[in-house]
Amino acid sequence: MLSMLRYMADINDPRLTLLIWSNKTESSIVLPEDFNRLQKHLPNLKLIHALTQSADYNGRQVVTGRLDQDKIERLLEGYGRQSEVFVCGPPAMMASVSRMLRKAGFRRAKIHTEKFQF
Repeated sequence: MLSMLRYMADINDPRLTLLIWSNKTESSIVLPEDFNRLQKHLPNLKLIHALTQSADYNGRQVVTGRLDQDKIERLLEGYGRQSEVFVCGPPAMMASVSRMLRKAGFRRAKIHTEKFQF
């Protein structure tokens, strides 16, 4: 995800982009300064932190707890179901989020996952 966002910043990509970045706590967020920089270079990037074991990030309110169907649908409200969606993470999480996305109206062909082993 970070690589795609860096490329978008390099070419000044104007597309509306939503990144839901799920981590356990604020301290488990990888490269937070990179995401802060990218937000400055990509004015159409909306970054939402979802913290499963914390309710605060750098003084900002975040989505708390694991992502579920209700949260996914609420976060994606207003985004077209023809959008490309990229999911990356542990296999069980990717499978769960992909199911929720399909239930929310995204076609399987629009949902892309990055499979690797942890």
